[in-house]
Amino acid sequence: MKLKEVVILSKRLSEISSIKEKINLLLDFFSKLKKEEFKIAISLLIGKAPYGKLQLGLKSLSNFFSLKEGEDSVELLEIDNILKELSKIKGAGSQRRKLNIVYNLFRKLSQIEREFFLLFIIGEVRQGVSKGILKKAISKFLNIKEEEIDEISLRRGDFLDMVDNLLSLEFETLKEFSFQVFKPFLSMLGVIIHTLEDLPKGSYAVEYKVDGIRIQVHKKGNDVRIFSRNLRDITTNLLEIKEIIKNWNGDFVLDGEAVVFDRENRIIPFQDIISIVARKKREKVSSIKPIFFDIVYKDGEQLFKYKNSERWKILKETVPEDFLIKRIETDKKEEIERFFHQSIEEGNEGIMIKKIDSPYFIGSRKNYWFKLKKVYTLDLVILEAEWGHGRRKNWLSDFLLGCLSRDGKKFLPLGKTFKGLSDSEFEEITKILLTKKIEEKENGIVVKPELVVEVDFSEIVRSPFYESGYALRFARIRRIRSDKDVNDIAKIDDIESIFKEFRRKKGDLV
Repeated sequence: MKLKEVVILSKRLSEISSIKEKINLLLDFFSKLKKEEFKIAISLLIGKAPYGKLQLGLKSLSNFFSLKEGEDSVELLEIDNILKELSKIKGAGSQRRKLNIVYNLFRKLSQIEREFFLLFIIGEVRQGVSKGILKKAISKFLNIKEEEIDEISLRRGDFLDMVDNLLSLEFETLKEFSFQVFKPFLSMLGVIIHTLEDLPKGSYAVEYKVDGIRIQVHKKGNDVRIFSRNLRDITTNLLEIKEIIKNWNGDFVLDGEAVVFDRENRIIPFQDIISIVARKKREKVSSIKPIFFDIVYKDGEQLFKYKNSERWKILKETVPEDFLIKRIETDKKEEIERFFHQSIEEGNEGIMIKKIDSPYFIGSRKNYWFKLKKVYTLDLVILEAEWGHGRRKNWLSDFLLGCLSRDGKKFLPLGKTFKGLSDSEFEEITKILLTKKIEEKENGIVVKPELVVEVDFSEIVRSPFYESGYALRFARIRRIRSDKDVNDIAKIDDIESIFKEFRRKKGDLV
């Protein structure tokens, strides 16, 4: 099969809303694929490079669009080989070598194929087909229950790897493939809620949500390996944690966070933790420690289907108390609210709320775990906007936000967001911003700083990339404030005040 057929399918999927129609389109598409093309086809559809990130940006690739269009498409297996080759290129001159390979590919592609492949490279493929819809289609195509596909995802650890193995092995052989220590899998995720009113009634385990690095720790004998949430082996980055764990009794697989404490036993900000852990060469930091909240394997027994309360009991028998997350169990929302404020006051992001009888569900946001975080809200102004990709390609959907300087005479940028608005609101905001355009910029426009928006965010961090010196973390636009004047927006004093409040509760290694 050729790339153009994937591009045509992607366009059709983006134009329909019916899940049933999407699945029927995918079934017809699957029937035309060769077995060895299946993984690369799914990879293109979900917008995930099968052999790791390509580290190529929009700016470096945009010049390729001026090339004369190719007359024929490219086979999917050729695309697969190119992606393998790109993933292997490292070191000095790697950017130039990668661009040469992509240049030779773009010469063969039509304009619409180039647009699709560019979005794929930068991770912006959007055609209205989620992994969930793909799973349903694969389930029907192979006549396998979705639950059994979930089981295979658990064992294989990666969606694309699971797809590849479903096609390359007999299904019965796959079912016999057992869980393995040192084979990482996707961690369970929580559904974001914005208020406790969104929380269903029930009994819950409520835990501090610390702002660390998510880790999955596998131990067998004296061998300990630590994996990131992206399944990357980061043991060498966290040798302090390996040293702590290697003498603990038993074989196990734990889920937790890596954090760094200051002298007053407060956790330092995530940004600072990353800067320490990511260094290739660094001295030992004795205050790097793990905090665990779940266990899914112990001494030969898988615990994924055990209730949360049962897994917690086993975890407490496995991990010393100093390395356990702070936790309560309750069915009362007022107790959850008190625990939330206590967590925030101690410098954490918020809380995780977990159904007491929930299993451990791999890599999904089921209604078993909920995430409630502290949210700040400010009125800010839009300074620039970029055109979206995929489904949003006709809308301005990536906005540079700004506040006022101390004297109110200048606008200072605070970072970008593309989150929060509905399709109708994106359409509305695009019309408004186009009337305020000052000049064109690469893939977007600079606008008169007049449109005020209400913005939610969870944190402010220092940033060398913006004139303000700060950037918002997890920002999302709540609504357009047509009732507000630009002189009513937040000033840099407000930004600094929130930053200082946050840092006051967090640790500091200095």
